[in-house]
Formats: sequence, C-alpha cells, structure tokens
Amino acid sequence: MADAPGLKFELMSKSYVIDSDVKNFVSKFRVARLATSDNNSQPNVVPICFEIGGNSNIYTAIDKKSKVADYKSLKRIRNIIENPKVSLLFDKYTENWNKLSYVLIRGNASLQLNGHEQSYGERLLRGKYDQYEEYLLPGSPIIVIKPEYAHLWGHI
Repeated sequence: MADAPGLKFELMSKSYVIDSDVKNFVSKFRVARLATSDNNSQPNVVPICFEIGGNSNIYTAIDKKSKVADYKSLKRIRNIIENPKVSLLFDKYTENWNKLSYVLIRGNASLQLNGHEQSYGERLLRGKYDQYEEYLLPGSPIIVIKPEYAHLWGHI
C-alpha cells in the first residue's frame, strides 16, 4: 500500500540514531508520555518534560514538583530499575483525522544521579524549560533513554 501524499510510515531498529524527521517532529512538543512496566508486565504511563541530546539520547528529570514520595519510591523509577525497557509517545491530535501523527520510540532507560550524562541532561532540560529555574534542583536525578527503535506514523 502506497503512502498518501504527506504521510510517512517508517520502522527503524537497532541502536537507532534519531534522524532529522523524528527530531523535527518531536522537538515541537513540550510534553511526551513515558511508558514503563515492572517485572510483572504491569504498565505505568506518565507525562514528562524531555529534551533530545546530540547523541540521540532523550533526557527527562525527576524535578521538585509535588510528589507523593521520595524519587526512589516513584513507580517509574522502580520500574526502570526492574525493567529498563521503556516507550515514549509523541502524538499530535487534530479534529482533521487526515492530519493525525505520532512517533513512538522504544529504548532502554537508566537513572543518572551524577556524572556526565546527569549534568548534560540537566543542562539540556534547563535550556528548554524556563520553569526548571525553580523546579530543577542542581544534581537532580535524570532519566536517560537510549533509543533502539522508532515508529513514525502520519503527517510527520
């Protein structure tokens, strides 16, 4: 089946480097959805702020917005420790269903508490979100997602 004009359907895998189509689409978003699951395959989905690094890794922080518990008790953190496989969804909805689109990225996540990846992610996130002047404490935990697969659908 041929793609309709303006539509793009692609699958990519194995140590995926985010290409310009994906980066251009994704970088327009301020929020994505992060899906994790525990060892019992129980899913958990949360909205996240994020930024893409020059290395194609995706960074998100555990900031100081109200949480019910210490970051170590957060379900997404416990899930990443148990099962580092995650998915990220960036979706564009419109009432014109001919213009719907999304990018789904799957990869492996790790929690960085210090070092280069933590400080790099913190710098990227501060550069994108002014709110992190107040809500991102220096040395905050950073989740780093290394993409392994991307699925593009629709008007990308």
